[in-house]
Amino acid sequence: MKDEFVTFEEYAICVKEALENITHDYNMGEQQDRLTVLYATPPVAFAKYVQDTVNGQDPGPVISFYLSNIDIEPSEQLGGFASVLLEKKYNYKAPVIAKLQYKVTINAIKESQADLLQSQIVMAMPFNRPYATTLNEQWVTMEAKEFENESSVEIESDKDKVSTRTGTIEIARAYFDYPIQVNDRFIKSINSHIYSVEQTLRKKEDDSN
Repeated sequence: MKDEFVTFEEYAICVKEALENITHDYNMGEQQDRLTVLYATPPVAFAKYVQDTVNGQDPGPVISFYLSNIDIEPSEQLGGFASVLLEKKYNYKAPVIAKLQYKVTINAIKESQADLLQSQIVMAMPFNRPYATTLNEQWVTMEAKEFENESSVEIESDKDKVSTRTGTIEIARAYFDYPIQVNDRFIKSINSHIYSVEQTLRKKEDDSN
């Protein structure tokens, strides 16, 4: 059976590549775009951001994301069939269809930076025109949802201020496949069992005669 964690990793790579394609910090002027996209929970990503600041660097914005929810809806599965037997020999299991939700966090120095990055994500992944790519010859669509401003409203120095946005990227249909399996033993055991029963009955009939 294919390792499902490998498939989860592949979908995470799709999200990372999408964020890297659509987000750019144009406030850096002529400097190289220092935007960082990484798979991490908010505390880990914030620690990386603060560490660069403490070390005297002027950090570029950091966008982090992680898998926050997996929803498997029975009505979305392939015709309700868990598996199909082909040619009385090969057992094909239908892929499990799941909805994946990734929590996204943006950390930036300025509100204008965070606003720009949030707008780029929301405008590239609207509900009526999701961002689309492919994985294993299947479409992968991503929709941005529920982005909010989580910046602190307390009075702070510009040096210590962190502008934060949070939201969700949803993949409506993720496919977790199983390979086709040879089912010879199952078929032979049934045939063998039927054959042995018929032989026993015939032997009893012969003995009675």
